[in-house]
Amino acid sequence: MMPLRMKSCELEKTDYLIVGSGVAAMRCALALADSGNVLMLTKQCSPAQPSKHSDGLIAIASSDEEEIRLHYEDTLCAGEGLCKTEAVKVLVEEGPRYMEELVSWGASFERHAGRVLSPKHGAEPRSYIFKGRSQSTANEILETLHHRIAALPNVKVLMNAAAEDLIVKNGAVVGAHYCDLKTGRQHTVSARAVFAGTGGMGQLYPETTNSDLSTGDGLAIAFRAGAELSDMEFIQFHPTVLYLKNAPRVLLPESLRAEGGYLRNADLERFMHHYHPQEELAPRDAVSRAIMLEMVKTQSSYVYLDCTHLDGEILKRRFPTVFEMFLEFNLDISENMIPIHPAAHYCIGGIKIDTQGRTSLRGLYAAGEASCSGVHGSNRLSSNSLLESLVFGARAGEAMRGENPPPSIPIHSNGHPEKPASIGKGRDLAEDLVGRLKKAMWQFVGVIRSGLSLKHALKELEEYETHSRPCDSSPHALRFRNLLSVAGVVTASALAREESRGAHYREDFPLRKDARFLKHSSISKNHAVCFTE
Repeated sequence: MMPLRMKSCELEKTDYLIVGSGVAAMRCALALADSGNVLMLTKQCSPAQPSKHSDGLIAIASSDEEEIRLHYEDTLCAGEGLCKTEAVKVLVEEGPRYMEELVSWGASFERHAGRVLSPKHGAEPRSYIFKGRSQSTANEILETLHHRIAALPNVKVLMNAAAEDLIVKNGAVVGAHYCDLKTGRQHTVSARAVFAGTGGMGQLYPETTNSDLSTGDGLAIAFRAGAELSDMEFIQFHPTVLYLKNAPRVLLPESLRAEGGYLRNADLERFMHHYHPQEELAPRDAVSRAIMLEMVKTQSSYVYLDCTHLDGEILKRRFPTVFEMFLEFNLDISENMIPIHPAAHYCIGGIKIDTQGRTSLRGLYAAGEASCSGVHGSNRLSSNSLLESLVFGARAGEAMRGENPPPSIPIHSNGHPEKPASIGKGRDLAEDLVGRLKKAMWQFVGVIRSGLSLKHALKELEEYETHSRPCDSSPHALRFRNLLSVAGVVTASALAREESRGAHYREDFPLRKDARFLKHSSISKNHAVCFTE
C-alpha cells in the first residue's frame, strides 16, 4: 500500500460563511453585509450564471387580502396536508415586501397574462403571479442580487470552491473545509455561522432540468455533520421536458397545457383522460406518472406535447421566450409536436429549518431548495420556490447576526489524508460510479416506486459505499460522495413512507394514509427515519 500524504491547507477566518451563490445565498449575504465580513463559496466560474433556457414565475400577492388568501390556499392545497401553516403564512405575508425591495434595486417584473395551473381548479387566472419583464424571472432576480452584492466591499465571493465538510465543535457548526477546484488546495475557514444555500440535487437522476452543479452538496455536508433532514422522499418530477438527442433537458412551461396543449403518446393518441379527471390540467405528479405508464405501454422513450391546434400568433405573443428557444432546435411549436419526457426538477425536502432558517445544529442555517421550511408540503406549488428563497434567505441572514464568534479551530482539523492514486484512473472510476448511481435512482427511486424497488436501491447503494473515500477531495470523488449521501437519505425516506402522497408515489401503497402518515419524515446520520407532526 502506498503511504498516505496530507494535502497542503490554509486556515482562514470570516464572520459569516455562505455555501452557494443562488437566490437564497445572495439574499442571505445582503442581510449580513452590514454586520461583518461574509465569505461566499461557489463551485461556479462566476457568482451568478444566468441560464439561457431557464424560465419560471414567482408568486407574490399584493397587499390585497383576497390575493394573499388565494396564495395561502393554493399553497396548502398543493402540499396535500403537509404544509406548515406558520411557514406558509410568513411566505405569503412577507412576500410583497421582498418584491418591492427587488424593484427598488432595479429588478423589472410584470403580471403574468396567461392562465396558471391551480392545484385545485386546473387552469385558473392568478393575479399574484409575476414574471421577469426582459428575461426569465430567476435570471432577473439573480442579476439584481449579484449587482447589489458586487458593490459591497465586505462580501467576498470565492469561485471554483467546493465545500467538503462542516466543522462541528461542542455540538455547534463553527466553520467548514473547502477545496479550491483549480489548484486542489484544501482550506479551513472558521465562522460565527454557516449558511447552506446550494440548491437542489437533480443530478441524482440521468434525466433532470437541473444544472451539472446540482449535486446536493449542502444537504450532504449537513447530513454528514449530524443535521436533521426532512421530507426527502418528495422529489418533484416535471412532466413536460424536451427529449431530443444531444439537446439540454429544457422544461416546457405548464401554462402551455393551461392554454390548451394536448399530451399524445407515441401512437399519437391522447391519454390523460385514462388517468385523471382534469386530464392535461392534472397536477404535475399525476401527469408525470401517466407519461411514464404510457411510455411503458407503447414501448417508447417519450410522448408528445401537441400545441399545433392552437393559434400560432397567440402562442408567439404569449410565449415568446419558448418560441425563440425551440427554434434553436428547429422546432416551431405551432407546427411541430414536441417530444417530451419527465425529468427530476425540484427537491421538496431538505435540511430541516424553522421560520428563521435555523437547523437542528447550532450555528448552521439554510434556505431555498437545500432546505425544508415546510412551505411546500408534499407537492410544491411551482411559483413559490423563488419567493421561498428570498424570504427565508433574508430571515436566515437576520438570525445569523446573533451568533457568537466561534472558538479557535486547530489547523490540524483539516487533516484529510489522500492516497496519491492516478488522477485519470480516479476520475474514470468516480464518473462510472456516478453514472451507475443515477441509473439506479431513476430505475428504482424514480417517478413510480415500490418497496421491492427501494430495497433493491438500498442494497446497491451499500455496495457503492466501499468506493466512497472521505480522504479523496478531488472534484469527481466529492461529487460522487455527495450524491451517494443524499441518494441514501432519499431512498430510506421513500421506503419508510408506506403511502402515496404528493410527489411520492408507491405502487404497492397507492392511497394516502392520513392516520399514520400525515406527518413529516425526519432522518439524521445517527437516527433512522421517523415521522413527526
